[in-house]
Amino acid sequence: MTPDICRVCLQIVDDPIDMTFVLYKESIQVSQIFQNCTGLTLNTDKNNVICSECERRLYDAYEFKEQAKEAEKVLTQSDQFSVTKIENKEDDEDFYWNEPIHEPLVTILKKENNSINDEFKVKKIKKRVSFQLPRMTNRFQCRFCLQTFVEGLREHEKMHIAENGGYECHHCPKKFINRDRIYVHLKVVHFSNKDDPNRPKFPCDICGKEYIQKSSLQKHKKFGHSGTPLPKEICPYCGKEQFNLKVHIRIVHTGTIVCYCEYCNKGFKTKGALKVHIKHVHLNIKEFQCPICLKFYRSRREIKTHTEAVHVDEQRFSCESCGKKFKSEASYKNHKKMHVADFDFKCEICDARFKSIAYLRGHLKVHNDRKDYSCSICSEAFKRKEQLRRHMRKHNGIRFPCPLCPGVSFLDKGYLKEHHERVHIGIRYRCDVCGKDYGCKKHLVQHQKASKCDRNKWTRIVPEGYS
Repeated sequence: MTPDICRVCLQIVDDPIDMTFVLYKESIQVSQIFQNCTGLTLNTDKNNVICSECERRLYDAYEFKEQAKEAEKVLTQSDQFSVTKIENKEDDEDFYWNEPIHEPLVTILKKENNSINDEFKVKKIKKRVSFQLPRMTNRFQCRFCLQTFVEGLREHEKMHIAENGGYECHHCPKKFINRDRIYVHLKVVHFSNKDDPNRPKFPCDICGKEYIQKSSLQKHKKFGHSGTPLPKEICPYCGKEQFNLKVHIRIVHTGTIVCYCEYCNKGFKTKGALKVHIKHVHLNIKEFQCPICLKFYRSRREIKTHTEAVHVDEQRFSCESCGKKFKSEASYKNHKKMHVADFDFKCEICDARFKSIAYLRGHLKVHNDRKDYSCSICSEAFKRKEQLRRHMRKHNGIRFPCPLCPGVSFLDKGYLKEHHERVHIGIRYRCDVCGKDYGCKKHLVQHQKASKCDRNKWTRIVPEGYS
């Protein structure tokens, strides 16, 4: 369900107040008060919801306006009275007035004197309040430069807003020239699920493809159906044709940082990358749900990887270099990169080198004493999650037996696979630099480290008859 947004402060409203149905003091609709104070006409087809804070401010403005009207009536009426001073009595310094004074313009200075005889009671002594009304003016002050205007203040402030780039969205770095556009942006981008069937969409009347924004639909019609090709420019650095040459040069070749995260101060080359970073890392928003296990993920790519790794049993992707098989395409592509990647990631403590930042982060746990994963049965702690998972199998009695070796079992599927390849198949790992071969991959790695051979030059030797 799409959350309600206050049409004044543009914030999410937990307890919305619809101005078209609420009465103020059981006599007047709040929508009439809103039109009276702002001069804006409400449309029943648009958002007419406000929050409780804006409702209070609206009532204050309305009461202030009504009070000012009443005061104007009083001031007009008070001019019709004549005030005359009479002689002082011998023992009394107060004054009497021979004409009535309107109650709001006088103050009682002295109450009746109880010692005076009842038959000589006098009226309550009144004295005109000495005050000066504030000087009324039609001048208004600019919120940005404090310049005073008699008229044209709104157009002047719009000039400041345009110079600043427009109204800035509180959830992303985008800016808009007026409130209507930022309202549509909030409704469509930030407060509406992309899979929500009630989300506003713009379908193409030619091919039926739907777009979230009208500008995207117009661009699709212009370059997709009119036969006009998208304009391309040749990059002077790499010679490739690009649709947006400036963005391509900034991201690929110059690496210019254009925006920073307000939470962690990390720099990004595009505003879109910053938006994705804040949404996934700091806000941890997960709006895509797996249709099988109903778990939520941050993107459709994560759902695809999750489905291929968890809900699909077939290993469809096989590495041409080493024969290793994978369920998901993402794991297969990452594995292929490891065959050609260089050891560019270096540990600053022990000078060990790795092919990816993920391997380096896993290695850094060796140098610290933090053990974040503890057993709930024996309280033994571990540095890695897979170590805890393997340890829990000891308590649960779960082991993976070898089908060809009676009485031989392992705590991990990886150990069983390594045993099966080395003992029953006879797979060997050969160093292409010196020609030595080993039955276990980790023994080959130890040899390459000790002899300083190129760790990318090795071959997995599979006997004939096995794939």
